[in-house]
Amino acid sequence: MNNLIKVIVVILLAQLSACSKKMYQPYQIEYENARVNSSITGKNEKLEKMIAPYRTELDKTMNEVLAVSDQEFKKGAYESLLGNWVCDGIKWYMDSVLKAPNDFAICNYGGLRVQSLPKGNITLSNIFELMPFDNKITAVVMDSNTMLNVTKKISAFKGIPVSRGINISLDKANNIKNWSSHQTIKDSFVLVATDYIVNGGDRMDIFANSRKISYEVKLRDVLVDYAKHQKKLHAELEGRIVKVEE
Repeated sequence: MNNLIKVIVVILLAQLSACSKKMYQPYQIEYENARVNSSITGKNEKLEKMIAPYRTELDKTMNEVLAVSDQEFKKGAYESLLGNWVCDGIKWYMDSVLKAPNDFAICNYGGLRVQSLPKGNITLSNIFELMPFDNKITAVVMDSNTMLNVTKKISAFKGIPVSRGINISLDKANNIKNWSSHQTIKDSFVLVATDYIVNGGDRMDIFANSRKISYEVKLRDVLVDYAKHQKKLHAELEGRIVKVEE
């Protein structure tokens, strides 16, 4: 799927959601990548001619280099460079741009729509491919019981991407052995995720009684700003979620 089609899809999704009088929240999303074979479908010459004046400018925008990377950032279970980078980007935005209270950030594994960010130039198109939907970042103010349920959900998922600020160890059966936020256990925590997650998406149905604060900022825009801020992409595997084999 080329960059033009991706942008058109995003625009159409936004228009459809704006026209709908009812708001629906997906519970879980399953997806599969499909590639269109133009040799089979052929080209619509009239459509191609109509689009041509816009394609150059669109490609120029989508191919803007935001940062560079010395290595491929892959996603994976428990802890990964890509997952750490995305969640650290959310926490950086909360700390440095919004200057809003937070303890840590999470995202859902399926929300990362590519297997990796490439080594080399990181473009706007790469971020659109990673995060094509318009999910917004939202904070949740939780009590300690809800926080415990968050760790249980993380263990049930065999780990999900988390930022700095939380550490979890799992046993061989993926049960919680130990957890802490900033090396402490306290009465109240502030988690930051997307509106999709905090409203119950991907089986994260544990925030119904928690206070939510929406910042009306798209996660994709957060990641664009984070890439520009870093200039050279950086993330580390730090043992945020560890499986203890003993």
